Amino acid sequence: PLIALAARLCGQDGAAALRVGLRDRLNHPSPNSAHPEAAFAGALGVSLGGTAFYGGKPRVLPRIGEGQWMLEPAHIREAVRLLNTASVLGLGLAVLLGLRRKR
Repeated sequence: PLIALAARLCGQDGAAALRVGLRDRLNHPSPNSAHPEAAFAGALGVSLGGTAFYGGKPRVLPRIGEGQWMLEPAHIREAVRLLNTASVLGLGLAVLLGLRRKR
């Protein structure tokens, strides 16, 4: 939900971030990385996955996202913007929860 909110604030597709994040969050061998990857793919309208190399051996990973495969430099800039926005929101939430706990 935090990445979806950040996507909305960045003018990206927050609904797709939530939808794809929930649907594709387990489509990666690493249980931790697929959650944000899926949400980012939805927000940015891209697809991730396909053939990856681990230890020099190819491995076909499931598709994450429902958008285009060809990524452009603009996608990197938008991903960094989304990351920064989500980080600020997360920090703000942590501070608020910390202040609430001190009461």
